[in-house]
Amino acid sequence: MQNTGGEGKQIDTDTLSEMWQIRSQDFANCNISENNFVYQICKDSYESAMSGRSLVNDQNSHHALRKMAGLGLYLKQQQRDRRKIVYDNPVELLELLSCSKSLKVFHPDLYEKYAFEANIDVLCRLQLSRDLPEQFEEEIKSAQAMLKENVTRRIEKEPNELEEK
Repeated sequence: MQNTGGEGKQIDTDTLSEMWQIRSQDFANCNISENNFVYQICKDSYESAMSGRSLVNDQNSHHALRKMAGLGLYLKQQQRDRRKIVYDNPVELLELLSCSKSLKVFHPDLYEKYAFEANIDVLCRLQLSRDLPEQFEEEIKSAQAMLKENVTRRIEKEPNELEEK
């Protein structure tokens, strides 16, 4: 069965449903429960796609959700396989921090629902526990502090970046 998603793309809902069933088993294998933010992001994205709508309406928020879910899964796999969690990718973390600003401004309910601030704090602590060049350390701390501040001004829209829901 075909469905037109919220972004105007054709979605094969039968294949998507099969993929969700497989992915659901992966969650269980990594001890990711149904109330875990990784599961919730993926489930909400799946349900949104199946209903033909977008979960978020801008690229940066979408990127933040994908990145956070992917990192959460990666860290849970480490915990399962190595019994230890290590995160050492400052460039990726800075991208997540940057994109998360859009999620916080445009979709504060999702930012809160998926505990972005708490999860970002964990990622920053893990990253800052590594030996980093001072420049990265300062950039991460600054970006994290900016994200924690109350966002009082809207992020300027880039041409063609936002779509109407």
